Amino acid sequence: MSQDTPTFAVLPRHLAVIMDGNGRWAKARGLARSDGHTAGTEAAKTLVTECRKLGIGHVTLYTFSKENWRRPQDEVRFLFDLLVRFLNRELASLVEQEIRLNILGELDDLPLATRTAIRHALKKSEGCASMVLNLALNYSGRDELVRACRRLLAEGADPAALTEEVLAERLYTAGQPDPDLVIRTSGELRISNFLLWQTAYSEFYFTDTLWPDFGREELHAALAAFAARSRRFGAAE
Repeated sequence: MSQDTPTFAVLPRHLAVIMDGNGRWAKARGLARSDGHTAGTEAAKTLVTECRKLGIGHVTLYTFSKENWRRPQDEVRFLFDLLVRFLNRELASLVEQEIRLNILGELDDLPLATRTAIRHALKKSEGCASMVLNLALNYSGRDELVRACRRLLAEGADPAALTEEVLAERLYTAGQPDPDLVIRTSGELRISNFLLWQTAYSEFYFTDTLWPDFGREELHAALAAFAARSRRFGAAE
């Protein structure tokens, strides 16, 4: 670990990030929204790399929600093209860092080129064991819960045997710890249908910083705030 990387008394096992503010970042600079999204991918790369250095085992990035299909089609196409270019460019680095890619969401609705690039990256990184990078892609928290319930019904589950653990095993994040910390950028104070089940006891950190400007110092500030909190999970002080 480099000398300029701080140490923290406690780190989240699982960090989740709602990356917000690309469009406003671009507008403030007189740029196209696409430029904001491109800058946002660099912020994502910085965050993932730093989390890997710090030893955070699981990172989830809210990449594209089911609601995002409502955006202009030119923007949606650009976002998927950007994702393909990003995966093609960064896959070797992910594997070198022992980072395994995982997808939270439904892939079948995505463009063919996007599905192909994602499945290639999943295959190439499947043996990596130092960190899991979840991309919440074509994702909806409510839809995830409905999907899990449908699976249980299809399996003929006994209602009397249904527990929180049984349901959690049918979620996209099965086998992973729930997020300890959720960061949202750009000043918005909502979770936007993100990991509704998994964030029941998460700590939240909201910042006015727009996502493309969220760098190592901002990440360190969020982690320091998390380390200073007392997590009681309903127990007395």
